[in-house]
Amino acid sequence: MRGNIPLYVCAKGTYPVFQLEILCQAGAWYEPMPGIAHFTAEMLCEGTLKRDAAAVAQGIARYGAQLDTGAEQDLLWLRLTTLSKHLAPLLPMVREILLNPAFPGQALTVCRTMQAQHVRLEDAEVSRVAEKALKSAVFGDHHPYGRSLKQAHIEAVQAEDLRTYYKKQGCADCQVFMGGAVGDDVVQELETALGDLPCPKPIAIQYNSAQTPQKLRIARPDSLQEAIAIGKQVITWHHPDFFALRITVTLLGGYFGARLMRNLREEKGYTYGVWAGIQPLKHASYLYIRTNVQRKFADQACQEIYKEIRQLQSSYVEKNELESLKRYMTGRLLALVDSPFTLVNHLGKLYMHGLDQRYYGQYCNAIQSITPCQVKTMATVYLQLDTLSEVIVG
Repeated sequence: MRGNIPLYVCAKGTYPVFQLEILCQAGAWYEPMPGIAHFTAEMLCEGTLKRDAAAVAQGIARYGAQLDTGAEQDLLWLRLTTLSKHLAPLLPMVREILLNPAFPGQALTVCRTMQAQHVRLEDAEVSRVAEKALKSAVFGDHHPYGRSLKQAHIEAVQAEDLRTYYKKQGCADCQVFMGGAVGDDVVQELETALGDLPCPKPIAIQYNSAQTPQKLRIARPDSLQEAIAIGKQVITWHHPDFFALRITVTLLGGYFGARLMRNLREEKGYTYGVWAGIQPLKHASYLYIRTNVQRKFADQACQEIYKEIRQLQSSYVEKNELESLKRYMTGRLLALVDSPFTLVNHLGKLYMHGLDQRYYGQYCNAIQSITPCQVKTMATVYLQLDTLSEVIVG
C-alpha cells in the first residue's frame, strides 16, 4: 500500500467473509514500564477523540462484526472479522481507532480493576505461578519475556503513559494481513482507508537475557497438587537447527503419544497430562516442560522427566516411533493452512518475525527428513540437564 505499509492477502475460501489483521512492533519488548503494551491494546477500543466506547461498540455490532485487540511479547495487534459486504462502512471506524484513540482515564480505571482481579485469580493457580516463575528464571524478572504483570505494575499505569507510548510506538513497523474471500475491490478499499497510516521504525532496544539455571520451590500448602515447570532458553526459528530441535522436543512431550506422556501418565499414573514445547519469539525462544502431579509424586516426576531426556541423548529413536511422530507433525502443519483465517493468523507472526511462506515447505521437509541421529544430536546439544531451570509450586 502507499506509505510503504506491506499488505499480504490470502485469497482463499468461498464464503463472503474475511479477517483483517493489523500487526505492529509494539508488544512488551518495547514498553517503557511493565503493563503499558497490554493496557494500550486493551484500551484501543475504549473510545476515540470523536466517539466514546459505547459508540465504538455499537458501530461494530451494527454490522455483526467482531473487533479484537491484544498485545503479546513482541506484537500489538488489531483483528476485524466481518462479512465482505460490510467492510466499506467498517474501515473508517478501524482507521479512527488506529489514528485517534482517546485512552480515557475512567475506562482505564475499570480496565485496571479487571486486570488486577485476573492476576489474583492466576496467582491462586499453582500451574500459572510455576509458568511465571519459570519465565523469570529463564530470562530474568526485568526482561520483557521473563517478567509478569504484578499488582504494583497495574496500579502505576496512567492514561497519559498509554497516549505517549502509542504516539511513539503504536503503529511501528505496521503490516496488514487479509484472509478470506478477498477481491481487487477489497484491496482498493484497504488502500484508501489504511494506506497512509503512520509506520515509524520500532525503537531499538536490547536486553541482557543471560541467566544461571535455577531450582526453585514455591510453597502453596493449601494446594492438592504440585505444578512442575522445567525449561531454558533455546535457539530462535532463524537458526538452522530450529526445526530439528522442535521435532525432538515434540517427540519428548509435544503430543499425546510422546515419551513423557507414556511414562508419567500411562505407566506411572503421576499426572493427567505433561507437555513439552518451544515458544519461539522474535529475540529469543524458550523450551518448557509442564505438568501437575500429586504432591507426593513431584520429585519422582522430575526424575522421570530427566530420565527421558537422558534416554534421547544416549540411544537412537526407533523407526516406528519416528514415523508415527512424522505423521502427527505433518497433520498439525496442515492444520495451520486448512482455513484462510488460521493461515493469515500464522502468516502474520511469521512475517513480523522476519520469515515468510517458505517456512511451511522448509518445516515439512525437515519433518520428513529427520533421522534418529539428528534427534540424538539435538537432545545432546540443546537439552543438557545442567542448563535446565526447574520450578516446583505446591
